[in-house]
Amino acid sequence: MPVLEIRNLGIESGRYAPSIYIGSKQARLLIDFGKISGNAPSVPNLNRLPCELSETDAIFITHLHKDHFGGLGFAFSNDYHGEVYLGPESYRILSNWLGTKIKSGIPKSSLRELKIMEGLCVGDLTITPYSSNHTFDSVMYLIQSQKTNILVTGDLGNEVGALQHIWASFPSIDCLVFDGTLAFLPTEDPTETLENEFVEVVSQALRHMYTVVLPMQKISSWKLIELVIMTAERCGFEIDIMYDQSLEIFSSPLFNLDTEMVPMKGTEGIDWFQNPRICFVPVWEADKLLKSNSLQRTLFVYTTYVVGRNKNRVEEIIGTFGSLENIDFYNPAPKVIQIPISNHIGRISMERLLETLKPKTAIPVFSTHHGRLQEFKKWWSEHIQYTELFFFEDSEGIVVLEENT
Repeated sequence: MPVLEIRNLGIESGRYAPSIYIGSKQARLLIDFGKISGNAPSVPNLNRLPCELSETDAIFITHLHKDHFGGLGFAFSNDYHGEVYLGPESYRILSNWLGTKIKSGIPKSSLRELKIMEGLCVGDLTITPYSSNHTFDSVMYLIQSQKTNILVTGDLGNEVGALQHIWASFPSIDCLVFDGTLAFLPTEDPTETLENEFVEVVSQALRHMYTVVLPMQKISSWKLIELVIMTAERCGFEIDIMYDQSLEIFSSPLFNLDTEMVPMKGTEGIDWFQNPRICFVPVWEADKLLKSNSLQRTLFVYTTYVVGRNKNRVEEIIGTFGSLENIDFYNPAPKVIQIPISNHIGRISMERLLETLKPKTAIPVFSTHHGRLQEFKKWWSEHIQYTELFFFEDSEGIVVLEENT
């Protein structure tokens, strides 16, 4: 009987970067190929592939966050010779970036642009991208064989209203591989909670005359920039918003905000004692700043799941989803906090997604369950009664679907 095989190459508590393998009789695909800085290894676990990397047919990228596309250079340096497919905005940005960067390791000739809601055939599979509302450029992929339909959401946004009419048009979904980043947080609206938390702590820091440093990758979420502008407006006094000119997002033709921002070139020569202000800097620049013994009244806010490497040099006040109540802004020592600002689907929207799609099987993809695995299973059994919940971790990262005859 024909089968479709799904493998998670990014399991083991976030040790490996995200990548999902989909294999059929005539096609071998990878959805995303990320890189997580500081992890060892930092790329997907290729030992879980049922073939050599060079034997895979194509890589499909959901969006341009480093943990989803950052390992492409590694893939090409390890005998991957196929094509890389991206949604329209991701294709435009990555193409422009590869035109200016020499050491990326990604051949620009490998990139292929996908049209939203237009299918592409690879072997016996058809792959169709749809918007996923996680970032402005993110997509999810509907993967269809002759008799089986798999939906891989990648990172999926919490604002599901705009997507429901798309979901309603989908065929019957046999397997949903979905964003489980916030699945284990039993809050009504976890994304909004984190955004409010971000605005509150940054506002407090600015009122105490701190410089707020936001370490970023070259391409990052616009949501963070929107939150910074919202924070500055709420403070009620003038705040300089500065950005390093090497950050790709600010040079995008789509980036058009009324708020004036001040470009800077590197962090050397900046008077860090002229407060308050907010500075967008590359992650490696933030690492250099953290090594400075003279830095005072500076708050580093990491908005990914990676906290600064120099934990022994600064006081880490909170961890992910921690409390902000104990931050002592009267103490001028530099501080590092971690608030993962991303537009990820929460439980309320997740329930609406599952009610609409009614998949036979659903598999959450996540790096940590925050010790709430049993609570999540209980919630699922009480609210989702038409879909079987499955975990990659229960089968060494491999799921086999038998095609209906």
